[in-house]
Amino acid sequence: MQNEIQDKVKLELAKFFINAPESLIRSVTFSEEFSKAIEQKQVALQEAERMKYILDKERSEKQRKIIEAEGEASAISKKCAALRANPQLTVRICC
Repeated sequence: MQNEIQDKVKLELAKFFINAPESLIRSVTFSEEFSKAIEQKQVALQEAERMKYILDKERSEKQRKIIEAEGEASAISKKCAALRANPQLTVRICC
């Protein structure tokens, strides 16, 4: 945008034999509609990032639960194997 403005300023000033190699833009204001559109886009991006964070958190929780369940299953399997190996125990469980 600045380049376009600079080119237009150069052309206009050249008519008066003025050489302006650079133009500095200090303040730019946008229409209210454009500002609202930018704000809405930022809100949407933040919401998308929040949802991504929640999804990553849920995936981590899922993985934690899987690891926990595998550990419990392994412990039960080992207890059953120990009970089978020692039939003299009077504990009755279903394995």
